[in-house]
Amino acid sequence: MKHITIKAITLISILTILPISTLNSANAKRDVISQLKENNAQFSQILNAKSDPEILLDFLHNKIDDSADITISVKNPQINNAGAIEMKLTKADYINSYLYGPRQVKNYHADIKTLNAKMDDETNTLNTKEILTESGTMLNPHDYADPGRPYSSITACESQYSVESGQPTLKKATCKTQIAYEEAV
Repeated sequence: MKHITIKAITLISILTILPISTLNSANAKRDVISQLKENNAQFSQILNAKSDPEILLDFLHNKIDDSADITISVKNPQINNAGAIEMKLTKADYINSYLYGPRQVKNYHADIKTLNAKMDDETNTLNTKEILTESGTMLNPHDYADPGRPYSSITACESQYSVESGQPTLKKATCKTQIAYEEAV
């Protein structure tokens, strides 16, 4: 009888705890996805405000893994009408592109949307599709009298984040950027 009672208590405990752990797992996934969306909203705000470079530097250093693998394919009709230019970036390259790039754009505006976020419990990674839209007037660094060229760009990234303590950290991103100018090139 004692054996049956212990088995019954064990079974009841498992059946009671299992839904709670499943619920906690679902909540944890939502929390990580929400955290990533908050990070992207904060990143957009920092870029749009052209904040102190130290703020941007600290923010990105905390959100990107030191060994991140970032590949960007850029179609820019001003540079290359034939096709895309592919670049492999280190963490430092990626951060520098945001430290210096937006400062060369008048009326710069950025918006980042997180789409299709899926958590993989086995690898503890978050896989997403993210869309970055940017616009403004690209200034000519060689001629400050030049009024610049209005442009817009859309960058679509397939990104992978490692997750530790509920914080997503960029490990890998494969991005495609399309730049368009308001006037013909």
